Amino acid sequence: MMLPAFPERLACSESAHCAINQDASCAERPATLQRLHPRFMAEEVCTQAMVRHIRARRNCQMQVAWGALELGLNLQDRPGDAEAFFDYAEDSFIELQERSDKALTTINAQLGVMFMPAYRARFAGEPLPRRALNAIHVGIADVLDTFDETYDPKRLDKYAGVKPELVTLALFARLRSFAWLAYPASPREENTNITDFNHDSYVIRDGIKVPIQVKRKSGSGYDPSVAVVRYHAIMQRVNAERQQRTTQEWGNKRKATKPLAPLGYDDFSRLIVREARGGWLTAHEDWLLELGSMAAVIEVMEKERVIRGLEPQGVRNSFLLAA
Repeated sequence: MMLPAFPERLACSESAHCAINQDASCAERPATLQRLHPRFMAEEVCTQAMVRHIRARRNCQMQVAWGALELGLNLQDRPGDAEAFFDYAEDSFIELQERSDKALTTINAQLGVMFMPAYRARFAGEPLPRRALNAIHVGIADVLDTFDETYDPKRLDKYAGVKPELVTLALFARLRSFAWLAYPASPREENTNITDFNHDSYVIRDGIKVPIQVKRKSGSGYDPSVAVVRYHAIMQRVNAERQQRTTQEWGNKRKATKPLAPLGYDDFSRLIVREARGGWLTAHEDWLLELGSMAAVIEVMEKERVIRGLEPQGVRNSFLLAA
């Protein structure tokens, strides 16, 4: 599989950002192209730096595939070239998911394939059809369902953070809204040495990228604009609600007579999988998933306000701590 030829006379758009010195032009400060800041969307980064980024990683098919995808998103004024890079990225993801013997590579390739319709719609500035949103929801659920089989049980602890990242993608995907779709982060965005902007996924809100970092329990040291979704806090809120209402029908609010065993991470994942595949959920179980999505959405809404220079509304803690 051959990488498409890079377009000649590439020029950065007016919105392109250099990582180290945003005031320096490519011609004046070539050294500023050494990095591509993870804070920015692919559409905003320096085009020439992206080309250098791909060439420097030409021996890693996964890195090149993601680089080609991001370069395609960047070529707004060259739709033909963009489509060639999208096709290359998609073909690479398909090949990697079929032949890779590395679990994390396989999952990243699966995510690349399932989100390609969303990237193409994003490039075209068009809404993503509901059936495509449904397909992404089901696709994430399928990856979650086979997660424990995909990873070597002896190494599950090493990759314990991957499942909450997938759950977070699913909590946004189940909303079936293009405006609230969480994209998986590219290697440029996730495997960065600019650690305060490191993130696992992101949502684009009216042209504003809100980075999302997913943690099982706690996390610190991130830029104030990064939404930190704490899976443990979400599960505490879900279990508090579950403890209060134990019957299958939402209308019966009788409290439990004795404490219930907490709903575990795997139990919550199974609810997500069952819902995505059209399985039956009680009204109570459906509400637990709604709580999870609401918690993730509220975190992003708070950070969106920070990025726009507005005061946070301060609803996150009150929501997560509510019983």
